[in-house]
Amino acid sequence: MKNRVIAIVGKGGVGKTIFTGLFLKSLIEMGQKKILMVDADPTMSHLTTILGLKTDKNIETIRKEVIGVAARKDEDEKQDFVQSIEYRVLEALIETKQFSLLAMGQPETKGCFCPANTLLREVIEKFCESFELMIIDCEAGLEQINRKVIRVVDTLIIVSDSSLRSLQTALAIKKTAYKFTQTKEMYLVINKVHGNIDRLLQYARDNDLSVIGQVPLDDAITDLDLRGASILEVTPDASSLIAVKEIVKKINLT
Repeated sequence: MKNRVIAIVGKGGVGKTIFTGLFLKSLIEMGQKKILMVDADPTMSHLTTILGLKTDKNIETIRKEVIGVAARKDEDEKQDFVQSIEYRVLEALIETKQFSLLAMGQPETKGCFCPANTLLREVIEKFCESFELMIIDCEAGLEQINRKVIRVVDTLIIVSDSSLRSLQTALAIKKTAYKFTQTKEMYLVINKVHGNIDRLLQYARDNDLSVIGQVPLDDAITDLDLRGASILEVTPDASSLIAVKEIVKKINLT
C-alpha cells in the first residue's frame, strides 16, 4: 500500500471528530497498520480526548521551545535545535499497539493560530511518508485549508450534518480545497441522519457534492459520551459504526 493522507473537515458541531474516531475504529477492525492520527484542532484536543488519550507534549509545546531558543540568540543552540526538531516531534507522538497520535495543542495566548499551523504543515509533510495512512482531524471550517496546512492531502472527507447550512459550508470547503490542496478525491458524508433527507441529497447532487455515505444519529454514541468512554469502545452492532465501515470500504486504500 502506498502512503495516503486523508483529511476530515467540516462545519463546527457536525460530529466530525466522532466520525474520525469511528473511521479509525473501522480501520483497526479491518486490520490496517501503521496509522498516524493527527489531532489538528488548535482550540481543543477533542480527538485525543474521545480516543481516551492524554498528552503533555504536542506541536504547540515544540513551537514554544522554538521561540525560547530563538530568544536566547545562541547560534549553536539554534542549530542544534533545528537538527533535533524531528526527534522532538517523535517524542510528542502517543503510540499505542494499534495507531499513533500527534496533537496540535492549544496555544496559551490569544491571537492567530498561524505560527502553530505553519509548524503543523511542516510536520504533516515530513511524516506523511513514515506512515501507511495519516488521518487528520482538522479544525472546523476553512482556515486550515486556506492556510495550506493540509495541502498534501490525497483524500478529503467533508462531514455535514442533516442541515442545509452545513451542506452550504461543505460546498464552500469543496471550492476552497480545489484551490489550496492537491486532493485527488473528495467525498461528502452526511452525519447524524434522522428522518427524510431527500432535499439535502438533491442539494448535494445539484452542486456536485459526491455523497459517499450517511451515518445515522446513534444513541450508542451518546451513551459513550455520557460515560466519558473512548469511542474505540463502541460495540460492533452500533448503527453508526456499521455505516462508517461501509464508507471506509468504498474508499480505495490499497
